[in-house]
Amino acid sequence: MFKQLELDFASTLASALDEPEQADISLMCASLDQHLQGRSTHEQLRLAGKKLSRVQTPRMD
Repeated sequence: MFKQLELDFASTLASALDEPEQADISLMCASLDQHLQGRSTHEQLRLAGKKLSRVQTPRMD
């Protein structure tokens, strides 16, 4: 079960990174909530930090 949710969240995040203008933030949050459900608080924070660290702010040169 966790593996499927992890793949769903990874897919949602990858889509948002590929096309940030088209990102559905509410879908990303719902996907993240599902991904973290049933895990300890420590594990939730670790995973959320790891996934969110992949999101980079575009450089404005």
